[in-house]
Amino acid sequence: MSKNFGFEIDLHGARVVVEREPLHSACSTDSQIDHDISALKSELDRLAVKMKKAVREQANKPLFDGGRDV
Repeated sequence: MSKNFGFEIDLHGARVVVEREPLHSACSTDSQIDHDISALKSELDRLAVKMKKAVREQANKPLFDGGRDV
């Protein structure tokens, strides 16, 4: 589960939204910076998979379902 990022999807497509700020704790060394940025990149990669799935599912939904639950 994403702790920093989420996404919204509508008829126009999907977009990343920031769920939490700041995105990570303060860094005082190069290795901390590298670790935190790597973790954010990994989180965004996982989010991309979820967004792509949501976009495919939305594309397969009928535009008008006649008031029925689909």
